[in-house]
Amino acid sequence: MGPNRRRAWDLLLKLHDDYFGPDAPPPPDEGFKRRNIVVAIENFLLNSSAWVADDDDHPAENTYQQASVLLSRLLRTGWLIEKRTGVRYFIEMNEPVSAFLEHLKQFAEEGPQYIGADVLMIHNTMNQVEANPVAQASAFSRAALDARRVISKLKTTRVKVRDLMASLANEAETHAFVKGFFQDYVTGIFIADYRELRTKNHPLRGRDDILRIVSDLRDDPEKRELLREGYASFMRNTDKHSIEEAMDRDFERFRRFEEVESHLDRLDHSITRAVRQGTSFISYNLRTRGRLEKLLEQAAQVIPQAVAPGEKVTTAWAPGWLFNEADLRQPRVPAPPRPRAVISKREPTPTERALWELHRTMVRNREVSKRQIEEFLSNQMKDRSQLSSDEFHLTSVNDLVVYGALVRSAVASTHNRKGHPFTASIPGLKITLVKGDFTDNEYFKSPRFTVEWGKH
Repeated sequence: MGPNRRRAWDLLLKLHDDYFGPDAPPPPDEGFKRRNIVVAIENFLLNSSAWVADDDDHPAENTYQQASVLLSRLLRTGWLIEKRTGVRYFIEMNEPVSAFLEHLKQFAEEGPQYIGADVLMIHNTMNQVEANPVAQASAFSRAALDARRVISKLKTTRVKVRDLMASLANEAETHAFVKGFFQDYVTGIFIADYRELRTKNHPLRGRDDILRIVSDLRDDPEKRELLREGYASFMRNTDKHSIEEAMDRDFERFRRFEEVESHLDRLDHSITRAVRQGTSFISYNLRTRGRLEKLLEQAAQVIPQAVAPGEKVTTAWAPGWLFNEADLRQPRVPAPPRPRAVISKREPTPTERALWELHRTMVRNREVSKRQIEEFLSNQMKDRSQLSSDEFHLTSVNDLVVYGALVRSAVASTHNRKGHPFTASIPGLKITLVKGDFTDNEYFKSPRFTVEWGKH
């Protein structure tokens, strides 16, 4: 709409808020009458700045005709749609357009993020999924998206911090830097609960329990089957292979929680650098007087008045031009941008698929879950209720990893600390460290311990 594009955007948002958005009253079954929308546009024109006429507009005799022209343009460009019922016309907004406007509005009004609230909501959802995987399968899929969004928030916050400091570096005045630093940086970009992210009682501590529930749902055959049944219920007309792919995709999204500490460390590093840069800039400007420009201006005014025309002025510097354009540094010529490569999607080769499957197998073999510990102890103990670490037979990589978790729990028990979270959740399992003795098998040497399990 040419010079009126800003006003047209305000008009579109006004119509969305008053008639078509989620905060608007419920619309009639057929939609809004054309006359009602024209009157709404007319009121907008009367209460806003004047509309600039361009070559595409038809001359209008009054505001009502101008509103009709604007409505026709919104209909022609697809922002609104018109339906006919009998001899009357009704105006509606397509769902994708309404969702698009709502998304932009939410993005513009979104303030500091609350990571703890998101993690707490995911944790509560996962507890419900663990209690009833069939009925809560759709909630599990939604929680996987929320988990991915939490990690995305941490990443984007680090980028915002870096971009803000780059923009503040261009501020020449100290007061402008201080204002931008404390308003935009502290109150506008920080995660709202950033200071509590490292505390003991922060909801972020529930990520370990979230990963435990996800591991049980993925590795326990019975629970996985129940979750698959729930996926099949809300993913209708979907084959078994697609359901498995959707479940694996959601499982992989939850694995991002394992990288939370790394993202928090990087965010801490970015914030520390930003604070150091801001403090250095402020400290430097407070220490320097900044009077050089005033002194030069005073000298330029006083020297012509101090001597008569044609007389020479004796100075302490060498004769000739003190400042000359030839002595200035030449402007830097920016390098031409590199041509961007076209990104094309391609199917992975059989070798790449095999390497990916091999990588997944390696990752799973290095994981420890409650089910894996139970299977390992069942295979090792058979019908026995007690077993020494000297009697374990380690035949695979996962056996070594599970054995390491048992050693960790045995050592932790002597210091009144919790061992591996999965060993503590197995009923009837007791791991006791034999002080002063060691088990030396063919792989490594470890403290000797005994395992008692009366419910296997």
